[in-house]
Amino acid sequence: MKNRLFRSRSLAITAVSLVFVTSCSAGTGDVPPAPKAEGLNRQWVDEILSASREDSFEHQVLGDYWVTDEELQEGMDRFQECCVSIGMTGVLEIHGQMIGIDMSEEDRRRIRASTPEGDLMDMESEAQARVAECAERTGASVTAMAYGMLRSNPEGLSLNDATRRCFAEAGRDDIAVLDDAAIDELRTSAGPDDPLAPCLTFPSYGNSPEE
Repeated sequence: MKNRLFRSRSLAITAVSLVFVTSCSAGTGDVPPAPKAEGLNRQWVDEILSASREDSFEHQVLGDYWVTDEELQEGMDRFQECCVSIGMTGVLEIHGQMIGIDMSEEDRRRIRASTPEGDLMDMESEAQARVAECAERTGASVTAMAYGMLRSNPEGLSLNDATRRCFAEAGRDDIAVLDDAAIDELRTSAGPDDPLAPCLTFPSYGNSPEE
């Protein structure tokens, strides 16, 4: 099974190297105002802006609390240029409020074909770490995370607040009033086939538990 690195918003400050550079403005003329970041989204962006250099990529991109399609693409391009410089092809995917970072299948096959079986795990881990470093050093990881987060959870709700709203929208008012501790316990005990799992796992996607 592939070893894909996933990062979430909660790891952004500690696990992502906050190295940031200027982004290009998209076109000329009137530009519509960026949507206003709300709740935890704004708090998270404020932390990034506070921790980053003013001349860095993420700082310039997130200065208006939004990531445009063009800015996302610029981050992806920077990421791939870094990967090419180390002889790799990176894969950076957005999954709601998380991102997945991996090497390409072609790179994986090349490493497996040229590495003794006993050293394979170490070589794959090392290659994956180098790709992840490119995503962090170029600012692509934080930019992609913000892009997905600001769209999948525009109100900046906490996971448990989004879960409560999901329960209420599904007509489960009996559990929509649970406190954080009770919801955390449900999240720990619910299996993937549990009818509550969609609300407990990815509530910001608009999923609702089955009636």
